[in-house]
Amino acid sequence: MPPVLAYWAIRGLAQPIRLLLAYTQTEYEDKRYVVGPGYDKSCWFDVKYSLGLDFPNLPYYIDGDVKLTQSNAILRYIAGKHNLIGTNDNERIRVDLMENEVGDFRNDWVRLCYSPNFDNLKGDYIKNLPLKLSEFSKYLGDNKWLAGENISFVDFIFYEMLDQHMILLPDCLDSFPNLKLYCDRVRLLDSIKTYMSGSDFITRPLNNPHAGFK
Repeated sequence: MPPVLAYWAIRGLAQPIRLLLAYTQTEYEDKRYVVGPGYDKSCWFDVKYSLGLDFPNLPYYIDGDVKLTQSNAILRYIAGKHNLIGTNDNERIRVDLMENEVGDFRNDWVRLCYSPNFDNLKGDYIKNLPLKLSEFSKYLGDNKWLAGENISFVDFIFYEMLDQHMILLPDCLDSFPNLKLYCDRVRLLDSIKTYMSGSDFITRPLNNPHAGFK
């Protein structure tokens, strides 16, 4: 049986995993739970404790006897099978750093998106965004990928965050040409291009219905 990736029917935490699975051309079941009327999540809660997960949560990934939650643990498990966690000590250091740095970036973004005061808070967020993007731009430099010459799983987390920001602010990368080229580089990967042109690819929503920015 193919592995199962389960999450809400949104991009959210699962999209970098979906991109990694597409890149590695892994066959899998993309199980999507749909939030019902009145933000009803019983489709997930009814089965949450019946799947044998040590820490029941979404996303989860089941591959034979391996049952994982936590998106980064899932990413690292898949990446480990394909040598996508850094090919030497220097690359692995860069991967570890960016896994955490992009994680902080994502946490700030999600906090904004799910805030009931999204419309009031987004102005300050947008004002401060160039500083953070400049740090990422400087770190990437002339490298093809975050680790250096070789792609790794963190590239799919970072790409997803940049792409989500461009939905809110389409010109946010205009002052950072290396980040724009980086995003193009991800999109032009053969397996990613195929995935993005298919019916399974999610453009919107980014977040669940109760979010301020979906």
